[in-house]
Amino acid sequence: MRNDLEKLAFEKGKYFVAQNYPEAVGIMTALKAGVRLESVRRPLKERQVVCESFEKLQEETIETADSKD
Repeated sequence: MRNDLEKLAFEKGKYFVAQNYPEAVGIMTALKAGVRLESVRRPLKERQVVCESFEKLQEETIETADSKD
């Protein structure tokens, strides 16, 4: 296709480019499941993940160890 589809009047977030059919299916599946494409497309942005329940478990473990002494 020789048309520049990016010049058409697509709403923001409604135009996606796929290199092949499997990628197109992946895009459609992710959108249907409510997954943001930015979270699965490379390059992935660096994120810091904090798990509050893990931190709480560590604190409880330290408190338990201290109370045994």
